[in-house]
Amino acid sequence: MLIARSFITFLFFSFCGWLWETFFCTVHSGSFQSRGFLFGPICPIYGVGVLSAQFTFAVIEKWTGTLPLLQTFVICVVGGIVIEYATSWYLEQRFNARWWDYSHMPLNIHGRICLPVSLIFGAAGSFALRIALPWFASVESLLNPLVLEVISLVAAAIFGADFALTEAVLSELQMKVKDLDNELTQRGERMYQVVAGAPSELKAKVSEVGAEAKAVMEAGGDQLVTLASDSKRSVSNQMTKAVLTLTYWQQDQLQRMRSVQPSSWVGKLKDRMSKN
Repeated sequence: MLIARSFITFLFFSFCGWLWETFFCTVHSGSFQSRGFLFGPICPIYGVGVLSAQFTFAVIEKWTGTLPLLQTFVICVVGGIVIEYATSWYLEQRFNARWWDYSHMPLNIHGRICLPVSLIFGAAGSFALRIALPWFASVESLLNPLVLEVISLVAAAIFGADFALTEAVLSELQMKVKDLDNELTQRGERMYQVVAGAPSELKAKVSEVGAEAKAVMEAGGDQLVTLASDSKRSVSNQMTKAVLTLTYWQQDQLQRMRSVQPSSWVGKLKDRMSKN
């Protein structure tokens, strides 16, 4: 029963977190932004944060009694910092992608956390502990225990399927990005070998031109001027063509690399899954 109540609480506050982030990002960007790591409308980090705070304060206040609001706020700020930094680090290590970046915010650490947002989380945590959690517990108490168990089981099945699907999709995306990176590296090495060999080819061409020029000098001065001019244009055209080919190739590969944005792929996949 306790597990069922805790899981329902986790899902409820994860959904509230998703609503908040989606609303904020939609207003900020001017277009709808479905936030969250999973396909479903939840942000698990909020549910984890609320349950962690609930457990922590239950242990602390068992010995000290109800803490003053300021102490509650400070503990929530510290807890939010730890959870947010750890979650950001794990997601980046696992999927080579960031779901948020505070690099443009003041007092940030590695773009994973920043003081202004941590203060907001501290206030939200204090509100959840003092107002939202007691209210939600009273609502849960109105439900029949059997009904609560069934709801938690169904919700757990949906959540598990969503998590497994997200993991599979992101893992496949990560493999595609890795394959593309290997392909670009191999092409770059081949192109480098071509360009690196250009000086020796040019030297051979110059030697060939010199031999022809010497022969022409023996044949006549007028032909020397014409041949030298033609040879100069030929060598110049070949070098220009090689440089342009390399430049176009580099631009094409840069465009392909820039188009691979894990977070945008995830968004498109979410939209496609929701339509299906």
